[in-house]
Amino acid sequence: NLLGSFAPLIVAVCSNEKGRFNDHMVRSAAVLALCKFMCVSSAFCEKHLRLIFTLLERAPEPWIRSDIIIALGDLASRFPNQVDAWTPKLYARLRDEDAGVRKNT
Repeated sequence: NLLGSFAPLIVAVCSNEKGRFNDHMVRSAAVLALCKFMCVSSAFCEKHLRLIFTLLERAPEPWIRSDIIIALGDLASRFPNQVDAWTPKLYARLRDEDAGVRKNT
């Protein structure tokens, strides 16, 4: 599977464990790709929900948090049982310091 071969790279860029990916455009593109991959497979979605919510809480860039909020709406309609347990963390973004993130929530 061609798309599946990119999944480890996308997860590595999103998790950024060693701090190698500091460019905000690369991180933003990786987060969007991760969210789109999560919309395709329920197993992939369930496996990476913790990562996406960690990014939602810790990403310094408000546009990344906004993109995640929008993608979580898609995920909640596609895989409601997986996302339901994370609903409190989703609604916690209503208190985000950025007005754009609050608006998208």
